[in-house]
Amino acid sequence: MCSSDLNEMDKVEALCPKIKAAPTEDGVRVLALYYASQGRTADAEKALALLDGLDLPPGRRETVLADYYSQFGSRDQAMAAFLAATKAAPQDPITWYRLIIAHILLGEGDKAVAAAAEALKGLPEDAVLRLVEQYARSEARRGGEECRARWAP
Repeated sequence: MCSSDLNEMDKVEALCPKIKAAPTEDGVRVLALYYASQGRTADAEKALALLDGLDLPPGRRETVLADYYSQFGSRDQAMAAFLAATKAAPQDPITWYRLIIAHILLGEGDKAVAAAAEALKGLPEDAVLRLVEQYARSEARRGGEECRARWAP
């Protein structure tokens, strides 16, 4: 690592206590991802624990966890968090989009279609959800192999 890289890392490190002192959803998300990218799993988990002290809308905590687990956890952890987000906020279409897309990226087209059908029961007029449903159906017909190769948490 060259000296300019070290200098930049020092700048990032100097910001971490500020984020911890006044955490926000996005601040915690970035802090946890930063720590994990540096191999500092314990610090990342401590950062994620800050979510418990925030007054977040339903499903948001679970979404941050899903993002983290998608990159630094297991597939099972990520999918459990995506599913938990839809349970916590069933009327929030974004939680459903993300669950459905995660299934697609894992090559689980049938599960993506089932999740889309469940989502549409509560959000029948959501145009983006209908588009995501069609995408899921297309991937289910193709078998999802192309997507599975792109995301393997």
